[in-house]
Amino acid sequence: MARAGFKPFTVGIVVALLFAFSMPARAIPPIIFHAFTFDSDKSQLGITGGFAGINDLYGIEGTFGIAIGYDEVFDPPTISLVPFVSFADVDARLTGPPGFLGGPGWLGGSDLDTLLNLTGLEGSFVHGPGFRGLLFKGVDGQGQPMTVRVSVAGDQLHLAGANDAGCCDMFNYKLDAYADLPHFGDLDKDGYVGIADLNMVLGDFGNGVTPMLGADADWDGFIGIADLNAVLGNWNTGYSSAPPSASVPEPFVPGMFLTGLACWMLRRR
Repeated sequence: MARAGFKPFTVGIVVALLFAFSMPARAIPPIIFHAFTFDSDKSQLGITGGFAGINDLYGIEGTFGIAIGYDEVFDPPTISLVPFVSFADVDARLTGPPGFLGGPGWLGGSDLDTLLNLTGLEGSFVHGPGFRGLLFKGVDGQGQPMTVRVSVAGDQLHLAGANDAGCCDMFNYKLDAYADLPHFGDLDKDGYVGIADLNMVLGDFGNGVTPMLGADADWDGFIGIADLNAVLGNWNTGYSSAPPSASVPEPFVPGMFLTGLACWMLRRR
């Protein structure tokens, strides 16, 4: 029974705060950002439909990023780190349909992220037998369902996706785009593919991991032959600059502060 002058609900909140935030504080791993440039010779966006009934094929030029990090999930009595992935810093435009007799190209120059809402899609990791890679789902710029799959194809990243525009003069989008994977095989990001990278693969060989991190060269969440081939295929390759990826520290609030806040709430009652 709660002590006189205390509401049971308030006591419950305070106890939860003391329990959750008096646990030893641990830093959240930093967000890792990977920057890419669209291969303009191979990247395309097909657009059909609309009130004018267009059927155009546009090229894509520009850059985009993919970020991976961790969210803290409190599941009493533990706090676990759950990985997340998202598109970021998409700065790309459509180029006019190729060929002299191509369509009018009136969407040429349009912002890719505005059309497809890439940065607004929710990412997840897929390990199914039919597909291994990153899956992004949500709605496009028209508010229609949109799906994009990202996987490694050779030494390039492949983005394949489409929307489900349904009816009512909406545009149908079909994305088929590629981007080079800079420093493919340089797993430890030291600018050289060699023994250290090989040891990373061998150390985790046969294990499931968080995609895009560590020895997972092909981003499928599993360390296997494809990751080994990424190293051996680029063996003894040196790179003149660091890979285009960066770590962004995740802020965290020390548990001692919130524990003190909980004690203060008790005294105030």
